[in-house]
Order: sequence, then structure tokens, then C-alpha cells
Amino acid sequence: MDWEKVFVFLDVLLGKFDWYQKLKKLVISVIVLIEITHNDEESQKKKKDAINAVLDAIKQFGISLPFADWIMKLIIDLMIDAVVAYLNEKFGHDWINKIGG
Repeated sequence: MDWEKVFVFLDVLLGKFDWYQKLKKLVISVIVLIEITHNDEESQKKKKDAINAVLDAIKQFGISLPFADWIMKLIIDLMIDAVVAYLNEKFGHDWINKIGG
């Protein structure tokens, strides 16, 4: 799957909404945090932890989302896959070491 196109599709579809821009920044921040703190764990465990962290942060920050939880999980799941695939393709699977200094 061309994950960059998925992200472009989401940006075109949802990019005009403030909640989406906040969600996008949050997802990227959580991906980096999970990769740093859960580096030795399996990808699926990291992804599950990232989804839960994003959902928790949404509640804590009071970000209002216009969809049911299951749709938000799907959107977050797609965003995580797209960002990680892009980073893996652009910088390799050890991208965290390259961007971290």
C-alpha cells in the first residue's frame, strides 16, 4: 500500500478541520514517544500502545472529535501506519536513531 497516498487522502478529506490538525500533531508526537520508550517491543504492541496513548491524550486535552470511537481508532490506525511507513521508507527502520541525534 502506498501509505504516503493514504496520508494525502486523509489530509485532503480532513485537513480543513482544526481537530484533524491537532490529531495529526498528536499522532506524530506519540509515535516518536512510543518508539523511544518501547523500542524493544513488537510492532503490533507498539501500535496498540500508540493508539491507546492518542485516545487518552484526546480525552485529557479535551479535543472534540466528530466521530464514534471506532471510527477514530480506524483513522488513528491509518495515520500511524502512514507515518511509520513513511519514516521507515525515508530513513530506514532505525529512523528513531537517525532523527534522535
